[in-house]
Amino acid sequence: MISTSTTSGYAEQFRSMTDHELYRAIYTMELRANQRGNVNERKLERAYEECERRLMPRIYETAQSDAGIVYHSEQSARYFYERELYDECRPVKITRIDFCNREELRAEIRSRTEREMDYDIDEILSVRGGWLLCDVHGNSMNLASIHSGDIVLMREVERMLDGRIHIVTLRGRTLIKRAVYANDGIELRSESTDARHQTMVVPVAETDTMSVLGCVEWVLKKV
Repeated sequence: MISTSTTSGYAEQFRSMTDHELYRAIYTMELRANQRGNVNERKLERAYEECERRLMPRIYETAQSDAGIVYHSEQSARYFYERELYDECRPVKITRIDFCNREELRAEIRSRTEREMDYDIDEILSVRGGWLLCDVHGNSMNLASIHSGDIVLMREVERMLDGRIHIVTLRGRTLIKRAVYANDGIELRSESTDARHQTMVVPVAETDTMSVLGCVEWVLKKV
């Protein structure tokens, strides 16, 4: 049995957090629950109550949804990797920054790119939803000046934008490609000096097997 003092302690802990810290705490609990099959329900309840107190239930809902997406992506990548079908089936670090304040956003960018932000931070902060950071692995888009080790800042979209670069998941892989609508489906085009990176075509009948994580807005370079 969990004591009243313990649950009260959870409430105080969550109340002292920023919105971003609260999101990360809930996300971590939900991901661990998916991975290990157990969860501290009282602690999650206190976290949910704190989101309600702030009139921001979206923090809880988004963290829960993101944890589910990451877990299923990990499972899919593991499935294909274990069968040696794809070399690039490995986890990709994706971080939601919707709930960051100015200082947290600067710190997050700096910790991953070792540079200051040189774009409009106010534009990002003014859109309260749908911003994600994603690490880039590989050189399939190096002709578009996106290289391995870069970080892309992407915005969630309801559907692919024709001709724009997107991050997608497909058959266990997280890919960065330029999406072009074609008569027979969606072309995922590489732009690379490496001829091994070819255009992939997702037939119309199979587009529901692909998840669109976001549309790339900025590329952040490591220095």
